[in-house]
Amino acid sequence: MPGMPRCRWRRWWHVPVPLGLREDVWALLLSLPVIFYSSWIFFDGAWRALRARAVDMMVLVAVAVGAGWLYSMYVTITGGGMFCEAATVLAAFVLLGHWFEMRARGGATDDGVVADGESEVDESMVTGESMPVHKPALRWRRS
Repeated sequence: MPGMPRCRWRRWWHVPVPLGLREDVWALLLSLPVIFYSSWIFFDGAWRALRARAVDMMVLVAVAVGAGWLYSMYVTITGGGMFCEAATVLAAFVLLGHWFEMRARGGATDDGVVADGESEVDESMVTGESMPVHKPALRWRRS
């Protein structure tokens, strides 16, 4: 709203911090489960990629989240402000995108039979092949 003080929302949305902690320390503590539990998939994937001498999206996300959180920890310790929500929100958005990606891949059936005609099948989840594979119709024999 015009003419409203910039920090007025804090008076309305203020939640007391438990145990007498500073707000930045409390936010850093709240970020721990997101960074070290929920984002573990990215750190583990980055470690595996780097051991295989490859750089992929897991490395990019792990470096971004890790560097953001480490900087937040440094700033919190030195009393410079509160930045840990940036790494936490980044991790949450990337995890949400990862979840949507897995849901989209799971939308098609994992097994099936081409009964009539021909088809191109994406077998990347099974074989790792990125190109669709040509599948002719299955010919049934009765014994």
